[in-house]
Amino acid sequence: MYSVAFSPDGRRLASAGRDQTARVWDTTTGKALFPLRGHASFVHCVAFSPDSQRLASGGWNGTVKIWDVTTGKPALALDGHESCVRSVAFSPDGSTLASAGEDEMVRLWDTASGASRRVLAGHAQTVTGLAFSADGRRLASSSGSLGRPGEVRLWDVATGQELLVLRGHTHEVTALALSPDGQQLASASKDETIRLWDAPHVEVDPATAVLEISQHSD
Repeated sequence: MYSVAFSPDGRRLASAGRDQTARVWDTTTGKALFPLRGHASFVHCVAFSPDSQRLASGGWNGTVKIWDVTTGKPALALDGHESCVRSVAFSPDGSTLASAGEDEMVRLWDTASGASRRVLAGHAQTVTGLAFSADGRRLASSSGSLGRPGEVRLWDVATGQELLVLRGHTHEVTALALSPDGQQLASASKDETIRLWDAPHVEVDPATAVLEISQHSD
């Protein structure tokens, strides 16, 4: 199993795995509601929409799908990635889906029509994670690969403009999160550190970490 995600209402849990399915579970009873079949390869990541009615899933073969979790039926198939999709994330209003992966691209999709809104190019390594700000105006993306320093990029969602590049980790960045006010960003890495960054609304180049808050030993 590669990924799990709770629905915002807490009633469902989604999981993604090597059996080429995403599965939806009832969190009260622990029972599987239905498998979501349609990927032709491993399912690597899942994310619920803010209204808990849809689920996005990303596959190893580059496919992204959006499902109706009340019926288990596919709603949209989003084609554009050339290799494994490592992360998917809905915007806070549910109108946009971000996806990213081993083709080093971040893609933004219209969740009503499935149309591509824009491609965010700038990473030169696998994109490993995505996080929207609480107001949906900015998107953070992390990247990295074996033996190379990872980085985080911050984007303006409306224009696709790159706002910040955050460097300092010595290995792949594996997870990230923006604070509710959008002013700080946390990143975790295989270099066994978590870094807390200042992420103001204006462009700052270069950005520097304001605090290293943890170091893990494994």
